[in-house]
Amino acid sequence: MKKWSPMSSKEKRQDALLAVDDLGLVYTDRAEKIRVLEHINFILPAGRHLTVVGPSGCGKSSLLRIIAGLQAPTEGTVYFDGREMTGPRPDLAIVFQDYGLFPWKTVEENILLPARLHHQHLAESEITALLTQLGLEQVRHHYPGELSGGQKQRTALGRAMVMKPKLLLMDEPFSALDPAMRRQCQELFKEFIRESKTATIIVTHSREEAASLGEKTLVFARTGGVIEDVRQN
Repeated sequence: MKKWSPMSSKEKRQDALLAVDDLGLVYTDRAEKIRVLEHINFILPAGRHLTVVGPSGCGKSSLLRIIAGLQAPTEGTVYFDGREMTGPRPDLAIVFQDYGLFPWKTVEENILLPARLHHQHLAESEITALLTQLGLEQVRHHYPGELSGGQKQRTALGRAMVMKPKLLLMDEPFSALDPAMRRQCQELFKEFIRESKTATIIVTHSREEAASLGEKTLVFARTGGVIEDVRQN
């Protein structure tokens, strides 16, 4: 597979699935301005996998929200498929650290929500196959409050998988799980990206997890402004 670098030149950004160009973010707290991100630049080609690590408060989660179109940057631009990102889109999915499940919807309803919002119909056989793959077929009619942490995480992952996105963003997706369930969910995630060719960006506090799940790792400094490109084998 052809090598790539997240820190490629602007010329190569034109061909990337995702290009983050001189991104900055400043929050205003009363009269004080707090800079979270500064001069962030990187690319992600289609089907490739990037992890982001760094200390708490350095802007990792804010970066994902901006890429997902859920938050506007103060400076800079995000380009997706060659076009400026202006809001959420159906071919980009995000899995939040707190799962983001709707408590009044069942496992099946939570997973199918994106498809229904975009008027996409899945056959019953497809739904059952996905639930079985996720190990959730037996709890398909349960509500989030009745699920274990691992089941909630797999439900959130299933909701992202159902749309077969070009890009999947994940914010500390496995941090709340016990070691055995963490490994199980990581293997399920790896199987999904092997089969779907989906590009991924995963925020994690674990260098070990970053090396396992990403081809390249970007290390954020505490200021949110300095990025190091760590090359995996």
